[in-house]
This record gives sequence, structure tokens and C-alpha cells, in this order.
Amino acid sequence: MGRKIPIEIIPYPQGKGRERAEKACLIGYATTVIQRSSIGSISLKAGLLFADIIIETNGGQVTVANGFTRSDAKQIQQLLSK
Repeated sequence: MGRKIPIEIIPYPQGKGRERAEKACLIGYATTVIQRSSIGSISLKAGLLFADIIIETNGGQVTVANGFTRSDAKQIQQLLSK
């Protein structure tokens, strides 16, 4: 699993009900917005040091966020599961 460019998951202000993920690129960044009500499942793929968060929407779209520490990934999974 090697270290990849990490994705930063940023919650929108309270009451918006959606999450935004920004992935750094060599030039600029890519943004993905997922409605919280559209999240079907959240799973973790953990390696020795780092973990990936896999978010699948109700429509079948899969978003993978790479390069989190295992403890951060578990905390993000708990926050998104609320």
C-alpha cells in the first residue's frame, strides 16, 4: 500500500449535511463533495502505519482517501458514521 498523496476531509458548516474531500495534486487540487445522506458505507483498509478510508455512496460511487494514520482514519470513520 505505499504512502500516497493524502486527501483532506473537510466537514461543511453545521446543518449542511455534506462532506468535502480535497486531494492535493502537483498543480492545484481535486474536490469531491458527498451528501452525508448519500453515504452507504464507510470502511477502512489499514496497513502497518497508514490507512485508507473507502466511502461508498448509495448510488455505488466509491471514493478512496489515502494516507491517514490508523487512529485518524478510525476517528474519521466514526465521525462520518454519525
